Amino acid sequence: ISSQYKNSVNLIGAVVRPGSYQWHQGKRISDVLKSVRGDLLPQADLSYGLLVREININGDIEVHQFDVALAIIKNSENDLALNANDKILVFSEFEEKQDEKLTLAATGSGTKKDTSIEQAATQGENSNQLSAASYTPYSRNNLLAPIIKKLKRQASTEQAIQLVEINGSVTYPGVYPLTIGGEVADLVTAAGGLLESAYTKQAEITRMVDGDASKVEHIKIDFDQVVNGNEQNRIALQSKDSLNIFAIPNWQENVKVTLKGELLFPGTYTIRRGETLTNLLERAGGFSDFAEQKAAVFIRQSVKQQEQQQLARLATELRRDVASKSFQDSVSSSALSYDEMNKLLNDLASVEAVGRLVIDLPLIANNQQNLVLQDGDTLYVPSKRDSISVVGEVNYATTHLYKAGISVDDYLKLSGGLKERADDDRIYIIKANGSVKIPNTGNWFAVNNSEQLEAGDTIVVPMDAGHMDKLTLWSTATQILYQLGVAVAAIGSL
Repeated sequence: ISSQYKNSVNLIGAVVRPGSYQWHQGKRISDVLKSVRGDLLPQADLSYGLLVREININGDIEVHQFDVALAIIKNSENDLALNANDKILVFSEFEEKQDEKLTLAATGSGTKKDTSIEQAATQGENSNQLSAASYTPYSRNNLLAPIIKKLKRQASTEQAIQLVEINGSVTYPGVYPLTIGGEVADLVTAAGGLLESAYTKQAEITRMVDGDASKVEHIKIDFDQVVNGNEQNRIALQSKDSLNIFAIPNWQENVKVTLKGELLFPGTYTIRRGETLTNLLERAGGFSDFAEQKAAVFIRQSVKQQEQQQLARLATELRRDVASKSFQDSVSSSALSYDEMNKLLNDLASVEAVGRLVIDLPLIANNQQNLVLQDGDTLYVPSKRDSISVVGEVNYATTHLYKAGISVDDYLKLSGGLKERADDDRIYIIKANGSVKIPNTGNWFAVNNSEQLEAGDTIVVPMDAGHMDKLTLWSTATQILYQLGVAVAAIGSL
């Protein structure tokens, strides 16, 4: 049996029949991989394959790179001759699992591999646990990890570490084995090729001088000439070289912004870098005659992520605070019941952030204020409002027809008055544009408070935190829920 395996080669990766194959003198890659459709899986990367070869009795290895498709058609440069115990690796052209859409976000990293050569060995040692939840079985991350680990271990004073690095505008930046005769073009192929954003006129190699980590040189190269020029322009890679592929200056992918509601031409627009909302509103033909600019809702994805993190943190803190209280005052008639507490906690934990960025759309539309747009931004412009909403600790939370001259106190009376646990000293107004208005005086019920109200506003009566064993987080929690609710209602009215 040992003799049989000694005279064999191993086929690993995105192939139909992986395993050991008999070796004989003169055998080549094309004798093992004879057909693209017959021997390779559909996801196989036809441009990048590796041959790993043991070079001494200690099991040290060297790595050769070849083009899988060209090897199959017996191209002499890529159809490498095989030695006993060689390993042929065929990679998937995908890194991320396509079925479950999993990424390394769950483990605290991005989908790209660690791009530090010095940390490559650590990545290899932890690869089984890390990549099992994130990458396809035949991804570069999975198949390269043991090779990188081996190359790291066999490095010595006599032989520099055979690893190189590539960063920038390539599909899979990271650390790769330095292959025999490896050049810049080979490393780009290993990294899955260039992205659309790659700047091909210039790239940079950072290289250690005479193997001294304290001395480096930065070599500027014309990428087009190095890859597509004659042999004299080709650049061989050295140990610990780091290749950086620049992005086209001011490059950005197609950035989409959505306009909805009362505009002449609502829809999804592709914008250029630095374009403002004022410019986009002009492209959209401006507002319809029924638009209520003051009540516009502007949604930004980065704000939504921040809000979601804040909600999760607040829910955790609030649940911990509730759990730590003794409930010794729960027998009092003013205290909230367990069911009420649990309901608010569950509401807070399950609510989805809106991501509303408060803007003054009339100022923006008149070019008196700038708002630079980002990918995923959405503007909702509702129709004219004629109502005032009252929410929170009132006996009948509802919406009333707006009438000039009606004060806050009048609307509270129309809603049945305040509940016992209402905090009447902290009543506030959420304006139609999402901002919060607090009066200059503490007298909320003066007649002149009617001047503070406009159609589309919402009067919020918060809960007195003293009714919850002085849990100071309750006030914050309820305010967030109210403001999110107002934003959702505004969007839902379109």
